[in-house]
Amino acid sequence: MKKLVVAFCMISAFAVAQTKPVAKKKAPAKEEVKAEAIVQPDHKAEYMGGNDAMEKFIISNLKYPDKLATDTSIKTRKVFLKFMIDKTGSVNEVSVMKGIKGCKACSEEAIKVVSSMPKWKPAIENNVAVDSWFNLPISFSKANP
Repeated sequence: MKKLVVAFCMISAFAVAQTKPVAKKKAPAKEEVKAEAIVQPDHKAEYMGGNDAMEKFIISNLKYPDKLATDTSIKTRKVFLKFMIDKTGSVNEVSVMKGIKGCKACSEEAIKVVSSMPKWKPAIENNVAVDSWFNLPISFSKANP
């Protein structure tokens, strides 16, 4: 009996789906068409000089927000960012995936530093430079100037 009820419900849902009019999607205007960024390219984008050089850049440019020094209730000290390295190697579309609760200044500072990075070696897919996404945690420690 249970199998019959399930089958009947599925037939009913299918029948309803068939009676609804199909909405036509409007083609996006030419300026709206944007190539998708590659998530896992053949060769990932790389900061010029590698990870050690990127770490030095971040440490020398990251300012330790006063909020972290004065608010002892803030335990987490990392901001997780997502950004695009376009096919020219420029950093674009920097956004916070996870910030530090209670420290908006931390997110703003992390975005400022990553946005100011010099050009990277872009990602390569099928021997062609492509846009790609990059995730990066930024740690705030008192060692930051």
